[in-house]
Parts: sequence; structure tokens; C-alpha cells
Amino acid sequence: MPDSARGGGNDVVFQVRENESKLGDLKISQGNLHWVPAGCSFGYTLGWSQLDEIAEEQGKREKYTY
Repeated sequence: MPDSARGGGNDVVFQVRENESKLGDLKISQGNLHWVPAGCSFGYTLGWSQLDEIAEEQGKREKYTY
């Protein structure tokens, strides 16, 4: 697991960076994800169905292979 990810229980938290600048922390759990922007104490929680809706409406569609 990369240094930018740490787990607690079944959750995983990633420090999200772009060009050496921290954008925030992304906590992924079984029921939802939680985004906390850098420098903030409060964040945003999305359920999986909300994420699916946002991705389909605003995401770039492209082929993904595992």
C-alpha cells in the first residue's frame, strides 16, 4: 500500500496530491466515501449511488481494463 494510503478498520484513507500540493484526504469505506479538502476540518460525504450519479453525469467516459 502506498505511503499516501492508511487504513483504520475496513476504511482506507488516501492523501490526494497534485503537483506536490495536497488537495485533501479521501476516506473510502464500505458504505460511502468522505472528502476533506486540505486545510479544512469538515468534509463531504457521498453514498455509492450518489458517486455513480455524479460520475455518469460529469465524468469522462473511457474504456477501463483491470
